[in-house]
Amino acid sequence: METMGAAVGVLGHQNQPPQKTGGERLNAEIQSELNLESVRTRAISLYKAISRIIEEVDGLARSNSSPKA
Repeated sequence: METMGAAVGVLGHQNQPPQKTGGERLNAEIQSELNLESVRTRAISLYKAISRIIEEVDGLARSNSSPKA
């Protein structure tokens, strides 16, 4: 069992990506291919929609709860 743990520990270090330095930018061609701006816009839109739903559910839960004696 100890050998298995050691193997997992060694493999865990190999799977880590190399450290990136700050300020790296993607090539404009790659960025357009990945369509990152629309992905970012969609993620923000989904975040806002989920936040509104959570606020609505929270408001309903608070209004439907009865105070405990």
